[in-house]
Amino acid sequence: MAQRLPNLHWLKIFEAAGRLGSFKAAAEELHLTASAVSHQIKSLEAFFDTPLFFRRHRKIQLTPAGSALLSVVQDIFSRLKEGLHRVSTSFGKPVLRITTTAALATNIIIPRLGEFQVAYPNIDLRIETGLEVADLRNTDLDLALRLGAGDWPGLASEKLFPLHITPVCAPDFARRHGIEQLEQLQTLPLIGLSTPGSFWLEWGEKAGIDLSENHPALSFSTYEATIHAAAQGYGFALGGLPIETPSLIMGRLVAPFSQRLLWQNAIYAVSRSEDEQRVELCAFLTWLREVISRLPEA
Repeated sequence: MAQRLPNLHWLKIFEAAGRLGSFKAAAEELHLTASAVSHQIKSLEAFFDTPLFFRRHRKIQLTPAGSALLSVVQDIFSRLKEGLHRVSTSFGKPVLRITTTAALATNIIIPRLGEFQVAYPNIDLRIETGLEVADLRNTDLDLALRLGAGDWPGLASEKLFPLHITPVCAPDFARRHGIEQLEQLQTLPLIGLSTPGSFWLEWGEKAGIDLSENHPALSFSTYEATIHAAAQGYGFALGGLPIETPSLIMGRLVAPFSQRLLWQNAIYAVSRSEDEQRVELCAFLTWLREVISRLPEA
């Protein structure tokens, strides 16, 4: 008689909990409640008639049985994913799932997406936007375009382009305030990010201007929101070039100062090591690099 198999949903939840070492973290990753995760784990333990986790105060730890099962489940999921990809690419239209920032998608990728579709009509491109660095090893995403230093452990990363940071504002704002000198930033409204530290202060130090007395009048949780507020005439935001180059060319924003400072982080293409040479992934990155190279100086 064939051996009965456990529910695949139980195994998916177990893998997340075992990998993350937390029912709560697994619940957040899988968009479930912590109680639902705990209940499904108990069902899996009942199936095997053995505990899979030691449950301590606010902490869980795999039992020897749990460690053995986690190794098996992760190997099965990895081989299943590889097999599904082979079937998809052999018998269906290749799908490339990308996650990127909203600014990069809106300003650079989407306006020129028609070019990619004409050049590669057999690649089904699916784009998600967000700020979190996705765990590519445990999602169906294939490629992440992210700002960083290139150090994503266990993943392959390739530097796509550097970022040069400069203050940007709405054209009308620049005219109203007669923007001419960098020192005017010491008294004009600044728009910042509501994160620890001050990007304005750091930028000012590199540019040779003291901005310690001019704290941002507005702060937002995302880069995209700061740029939108600047375009609406609320003050200066720090814009990254070439991402904002299209907005400068179209006149939505202006960059009045010559100080364009190379930022310590750059835009990287991040993927699983085994996917680095995938035809559709290489095709997209080749196309994107060519798009970036065609952007004029702004």
